[in-house]
Amino acid sequence: MAEKATKEKAGIRVKDPQKYEYAYMLYMQKVPQKEIAGRVGVSQQTLSKWKEDGCWELKRVARTVSRDQIINKTLMKINELLDSEEGFNGDEFAKLASQLEKIKAGYTLDDVADILTKFGDYIIERSASDKEITTGFVQLLTKYQDKYLLMRINNG
Repeated sequence: MAEKATKEKAGIRVKDPQKYEYAYMLYMQKVPQKEIAGRVGVSQQTLSKWKEDGCWELKRVARTVSRDQIINKTLMKINELLDSEEGFNGDEFAKLASQLEKIKAGYTLDDVADILTKFGDYIIERSASDKEITTGFVQLLTKYQDKYLLMRINNG
């Protein structure tokens, strides 16, 4: 309920918040818009409105720095602190170590969607050389990946 209120405050009114969240997640995974509309069960016009009203494109661009890149940069900064000839800055080190621990600790639904998308891409790529991977299998796999993500969205 709080999620819906947040969207309404931002000027976004949606009849089905689960479809909105699912479409957003697929968009962030760079799934083509026509495919998103079909998988989510909304018109392309609705999807375009959600994309525009929710500033999805800007949000997707903002995510170009990956979690792994942030971890690597934090580790490099920690290394610089440890190798510094100016003396050890314990406070800065503690802050960086704490941030690193928080970053590494959890994963989000976006992380799960990203992994499933990459796995789907891998399966499609393998289908060129593996005759056991049929179009029907890929469609069934995608269907169950979608069901899993929707279940995670609905159950939190």
